[in-house]
Amino acid sequence: MKELDICSVPLEGTTLIEASAGTGKTWSITGIFLRLLLEKRLRVEQILVVTFTNAATEELRMRVRKRLREARKALATGAIQGEDAVMQHIVFQFRRNRYAVQILTDALREFDRAAIFTIHGFCNRLLQEWAFETGSCFDMDLVTDPLSIVQEVCDDFWRIHFHPAPPEFINYCKDSWNDPKTLCSMLRNICHPEITLLPKIQKSPISGLDAFRRLLCQIKKAWQKSRNSVLMCLKDPALNRRIYTEKGIMELAECMDCLSESNAPGFPLVEGFERFTPKKLKEHTKKECKTPAHPFFDLCGAFQEAADALKTQMHDHLMALKTEFFRYAEAETAQRKYRLRVQFYEDLLLTVRNALRGVAGAPLIRSVTGRYQAALVDEFQDTDPVQYEIFSRLFSKPGQAFFMIGDPKQAIYGFRGADVFSYMKAAKHAQKRHTLTRNFRSTPGLVQSVNTLFSNVSHPFLFEGIPFHAGSAALKTETEQTFDRAALRIWFLSGKEGKAIGKTEAVAAVSEAVSAEIVSLVDSRAFQENEIAVLVRTHRQARIVKETLAHQGVPAVLFSDENVFDSHEAVELERLLLGILDPLNPFRVRAALATDIMGLTAAGLDSEKSENRVLEATLIRFREYHDLWHTRGFIPMFAGLMKREGVKARLIRYPDGERRLTNLAHLTELIQEASASHPFTMEGLMKWISERRDPDSPRPDAHQLRLESDENAVNIVTMHRSKGLEYSVVFCPFAWESAEAKEEALSFHDPDSGLGLVVDLDPKTNPKGIFLAQKERLAENIRLLYVAVTRAKKRCYLVWGRIHTAESSAMVYLFHHLPGADFSDPARLPSQILEDSFSKKSDAELLADLRAMEAKSGGCIAVSRLPEEKIIKQRPEKKTPLMLSHRQFTGSIPAGWKVSSYSSLITSAPERARWTDDDMTETIKAPVTLEPANLFSFPAGPYAGRFFHAFFEDLDFSRSPMQQTDLATAALSAFGFDTGWKEAVCVAASRILSTRLPAAGGDLILSALPPTDRIHEMEFNFPVKRVSPEILAASFGEKGKKGRAADFSGRMGKLFFSPWEGFMRGFMDLVAFQGGRYYLIDWKSNLLGNDWDAYSDSHLIRAVEEDYYFLQYHLYVLALYRYLKLKKPGFSYERDFGGVFYLFIRGISPDPETGVSGTGVYYDLPDINKIMALEKILIPQGRI
Repeated sequence: MKELDICSVPLEGTTLIEASAGTGKTWSITGIFLRLLLEKRLRVEQILVVTFTNAATEELRMRVRKRLREARKALATGAIQGEDAVMQHIVFQFRRNRYAVQILTDALREFDRAAIFTIHGFCNRLLQEWAFETGSCFDMDLVTDPLSIVQEVCDDFWRIHFHPAPPEFINYCKDSWNDPKTLCSMLRNICHPEITLLPKIQKSPISGLDAFRRLLCQIKKAWQKSRNSVLMCLKDPALNRRIYTEKGIMELAECMDCLSESNAPGFPLVEGFERFTPKKLKEHTKKECKTPAHPFFDLCGAFQEAADALKTQMHDHLMALKTEFFRYAEAETAQRKYRLRVQFYEDLLLTVRNALRGVAGAPLIRSVTGRYQAALVDEFQDTDPVQYEIFSRLFSKPGQAFFMIGDPKQAIYGFRGADVFSYMKAAKHAQKRHTLTRNFRSTPGLVQSVNTLFSNVSHPFLFEGIPFHAGSAALKTETEQTFDRAALRIWFLSGKEGKAIGKTEAVAAVSEAVSAEIVSLVDSRAFQENEIAVLVRTHRQARIVKETLAHQGVPAVLFSDENVFDSHEAVELERLLLGILDPLNPFRVRAALATDIMGLTAAGLDSEKSENRVLEATLIRFREYHDLWHTRGFIPMFAGLMKREGVKARLIRYPDGERRLTNLAHLTELIQEASASHPFTMEGLMKWISERRDPDSPRPDAHQLRLESDENAVNIVTMHRSKGLEYSVVFCPFAWESAEAKEEALSFHDPDSGLGLVVDLDPKTNPKGIFLAQKERLAENIRLLYVAVTRAKKRCYLVWGRIHTAESSAMVYLFHHLPGADFSDPARLPSQILEDSFSKKSDAELLADLRAMEAKSGGCIAVSRLPEEKIIKQRPEKKTPLMLSHRQFTGSIPAGWKVSSYSSLITSAPERARWTDDDMTETIKAPVTLEPANLFSFPAGPYAGRFFHAFFEDLDFSRSPMQQTDLATAALSAFGFDTGWKEAVCVAASRILSTRLPAAGGDLILSALPPTDRIHEMEFNFPVKRVSPEILAASFGEKGKKGRAADFSGRMGKLFFSPWEGFMRGFMDLVAFQGGRYYLIDWKSNLLGNDWDAYSDSHLIRAVEEDYYFLQYHLYVLALYRYLKLKKPGFSYERDFGGVFYLFIRGISPDPETGVSGTGVYYDLPDINKIMALEKILIPQGRI
């Protein structure tokens, strides 16, 4: 493969660039970008650059912009900083081109239009800009956390197939499919748009169940009848007493007693049941002795055969059910997403791919390639088949510039769906292939160490499609310091007398050695703490290393992809919130007090328990937190608790206090985001927290642990997360640990089917699949080791030795000669090859292999025993700085000019009696029981109001709502309510639409309104001159000829807001036209009580007064009056306006005879003089 010359590589055709670690991949991308601008005269928006994460996208944007600035300066001055071959080439080629500087100047000016995206961002933009060509919908919301939808699908499948299933089958499934969460986990772990599912088996009924049950009844009766004689036979001296022991026989008899006396399914069979069968009895009869016989044993033999046959049938049934589950989940999830108008991130890619495959593919390709003249895809090794197909269809035409930049040796994200086989496929189809091997990161000694390590075997990365090219160091040797001659240090560890050391013991010993070495390096002032990283395989290892370093006084921070909901703080926070949720439960409150967050000791708990006065005060305190959470929301409550309970000062005293506070702040932020974006009750929010704490729940990036400190500290990073990072010194102390595959399902790429992904749900029956899966897992572990050691700039440490679980690791493959090993022959599994070779070598032979590698490196690798000396001197403990606080602002800031609304006018009213359904902070506890006859117990709060507004907006008034339950179901689901309310919602809607609404000039019936005579959510804006509460209240103090405004003049005197001017904005729920008159209708979902009397006229008037609804509808009528005067020549308010209806949805119940509802309907026809007075006060003269 040819070394890339960035200055001469053709800017057309499909080019693959394999960029080894540290070789300047981003520098090469910016160089190609620069050449495309100057040589091809492309604009920044015509060059598509795609990468895979938001962080990488921002980094690329910054680096490209910086390179453009440098190039413009170099062209303008002729001065080049450093040895930049691309810049020298550009200056030489364009030094006399007067347009070159202008091209770069224009590029920088227009850089905000640069097409640098993530793959999902690119596809999303493509779907938006070419919506018709791709067949995408305009109003789809992007869901970042699909758990709720996916879990509903899994729950439904479970109910359909497992609730009616026979108990024998349920028992059989307990070990693998024990609840719907298992299905959700399975779906998440095997998430791939195109997979081949095995085994291909049709579901058939469990036919052996009747025979099994019949024999079970016979067994029970026979045991009860023959128990003693059977036991006498089992004590026969002819039987092997090591198998048929006295204790074992009695334990088996007890199990049979329980079985015969219970109604248990009897499947699986009781443990040891096979010892009753003639086959086992004969097998364990002593030589030349007669096997004990009994009719019960013959019956047991037949029962065992029936159970074995049933087990086989159940196995096949379960396999068929698993494959059916994937088909069901795919179809059902798609339907629900369509109904809810949402899509997942993966849908962006699939929609684009499908569009490119379809009839609109050719014009779409022409449109996209007309926009983007060149494409550069970064981190191409992380591409999956769908992504590769998108890029290859769009940019593989002759003459196009398509660059694929990546390193297959760093393809380590297979668990996220990345597919290195897609890279290898792309490499075969690339017209030109180049490599980058000049290392700008590491010292020459470290580069040579890596060369030696990965040249120790003929195919270091197992697959021929992933070659290793020895690197060369761009840094000069004299930049290395003397102690770094041996840049790669390998510590050898073994147990006593050459025996393998246990994993737990090894982790502890290695952590101590690593800590000691770090202290030595830092104390010698060779390196600072933040120049050192410890790369780990697991979160448990990370915590052990951090604790060991903390014991020595070394600060360390965790860069982990661990989920914050898995943390100790998540457990404690859930326990604390459960106590606040149920403050009258002393057990929950004490559990909350026992957390580190609250800090009550055992003695303190005992005091709380024994002294009623103390306990009562605590319960009152928790009740206050409960009420604050209920009325104002989660964050105000928890912020108050943190301050009142002194949580920050308490937690910071712990050795890992910063980590604890960081996790707690992170959790509260996520909980607040959830409560703000979902209509959660307090109980609903606790359910959400519980679901996120489930290990099988989705793990979005937003839930990953955050960095607890930015001080000078050692970095502890998982090997997977370390990709893209670099440190002066890197410790890889646990690279010897092998990652074991789960047996639930097997994933592999089948070479016989074009290397497509295959998932075998029954792996034990597929030896070829096991071989391929093991080979792929070993190859990815080798790549992970490559990523780890190439993070180092100056020195790297590895640990190796005879350690349990290390015998099938990547280090066995790379370090030791494996005679006769053939990793292409399925006859021997890779794990068997590695384990056999490793076990046959003595410690001396293992060390000899390492010494041979040391010799090959020319002194760049040093092998030694694991250091065992202990650190005696501990570093001084860091002091916690004094906590300072700022003064609290208690004044008010004048509002000045603004766009206001009814809601903002009343927000500061000091005496609002209760929160309304329009208030954003209210959350009212929802009863568990559903009452189809009414909506009194339907959950209240802002989302209830939004739900009803959305439902009535989409409702077909001409059809019975009882025929539109699908609409109710979809709306309930979209707003997070139990879909069991659909009947009650439709009943209430039927009552409202059929109610006769008496008004001035005639009655209004909503069901008689055609779509042309009604407008939903009519928006208005009108100008407002400077207004104050006093001015507004004065307009309601004057009596009119009619209308109810005067009734509320006293209430207006309590209104408070800062004087302002600007625009009044709002939305009218419904404007209706019937019988020659216009009506204004507003839906109200307020919960006024739990019976019809609570919605009588007197209660409605009080609600309208207390919540300033009278002000709302006067403003809305003013807006409608001004609009109709403008649009309808000759409009007369008194002749053409019919009035205002506020319909309280929960309380409307029309009389069967008159059709009029005596409850839930509030009506007013404001006096025209009042509206005109309001217009005069509010509207600037001469404004429309």
